[in-house]
Amino acid sequence: MKQPDNGIKKRALIATNERRQKILFLVEIEGEVSSHQLSQRFKISENAIVRDLATLEEANLLRQTSDGARCRE
Repeated sequence: MKQPDNGIKKRALIATNERRQKILFLVEIEGEVSSHQLSQRFKISENAIVRDLATLEEANLLRQTSDGARCRE
């Protein structure tokens, strides 16, 4: 039986972390961004963006809104 490729999982995790860093940067620059804008920019689903935003909010790095995110106050 073939073992799962841990390299693929590691690359996916790195890509996710890089995307979250870019999301934080965009929120800091723009002040507020919608999940739709982020979805289009990163070419991933809005559901994936919402999960990223939830993770970033959990870490107290931004504030999630009903349609995206904004800087913490």
